[in-house]
Amino acid sequence: MSRLVRVLFAVALGLASVLLGATPGWAHGKQMRLQITADAQGRLEVAGTWVDDNHPVTDGIAAVVTASATDGRMSGPDYLTAVAGRPGVLVAASALPAGVWDVAVEAGAPVAAYAQARVEAVPGKPVAVYQERTVEAAAPPGERSGFDWGPYAIGAIIAVLVLGGVVYKVRAARK
Repeated sequence: MSRLVRVLFAVALGLASVLLGATPGWAHGKQMRLQITADAQGRLEVAGTWVDDNHPVTDGIAAVVTASATDGRMSGPDYLTAVAGRPGVLVAASALPAGVWDVAVEAGAPVAAYAQARVEAVPGKPVAVYQERTVEAAAPPGERSGFDWGPYAIGAIIAVLVLGGVVYKVRAARK
C-alpha cells in the first residue's frame, strides 16, 4: 500500500507542477490600458498597464501621439520613447506648444490600445489633463482574453490516466 501512496504523491506533485508552471504565460491577459499624463518639463507621458492585473507593460510598447489644438494647429504623429527606470512609461520628445490640445495616443504593440485626452499646455509647467478617454482594445481575432482552461484540462487528463493506471495495477495485484 505504501507504493500506492508514493505513486499518488508523485501524480499530485506532477499535476501541481503542470498547473502552477503554466500560469506566468497568461497572467497579464490580452488588453492594455493607456493613461495620458505629463512630466515636469511639460512633455506628454503615457503609462501602459495591463487591464487584467494593472501591472505595467514591460514588453516594449510601440506608440505614436498626435495632437490638434483648438485653434487648428497640429502636432505629430510622433513616436513615444521609453522612460529609463520606469516600466511601461513612454514620453514625447518635446513639449506641446502653449494652448489647449486634443491628444490621441495609439499603440500597436504588444497589443493594440488607444487613448484620448484634452490637455492644456503652459510653457514651463506640467501639462494639465482635463478629460481623458481610454479605449481598451479587444483581443485580436482568434485570441481570447481572460481565463485559459488549457493547462487545467491537460493536468486533469494526465491525472485521470495515471489514476486509471494505478487502479489497474492494484486490481491486477489482487488477482
